[in-house]
Amino acid sequence: MEEAKSLRDGLFNATAVSEATKSTQLNHYHLVFTVATVVYLPLSFIVAPFALELFDWKDPRQETWFIITIILVAGMTYFVSWLSI
Repeated sequence: MEEAKSLRDGLFNATAVSEATKSTQLNHYHLVFTVATVVYLPLSFIVAPFALELFDWKDPRQETWFIITIILVAGMTYFVSWLSI
């Protein structure tokens, strides 16, 4: 009877190790996805309105404001992300 309990406990331990390994791998995938989202989402959110024909790109001031907006929004997002680490 003790041998059966010992084998059962060993099986449970092996299952727990296997699940922990898979969980660690899944957490790594989530981290990669989160980092990619943090990097690309703010920039695409800002660039999308500028892709529409709402702005006069022949005016140099429009290009200047576009660059300033991208730098500010991306910088603030990266700063807030850095603070949360």
